Amino acid sequence: MLAAGRALAGQDGISLGRAVSKLALRGLAGQASSSNGGFPLLSPSDPQRVITDDLVARYRDEP
Repeated sequence: MLAAGRALAGQDGISLGRAVSKLALRGLAGQASSSNGGFPLLSPSDPQRVITDDLVARYRDEP
């Protein structure tokens, strides 16, 4: 959550606290659109942003 907050803060030019709050509110407002084998499937908040293996690795390797 912290890494995502940092990314959002940098992208939107807002404070880290405001970015984390936005992420938390998005999570609370999100609703499952359907399910697959009992697991809820969530619609993406930003369908134009593609999550790649490189992006996952970069956030995974952050301290």
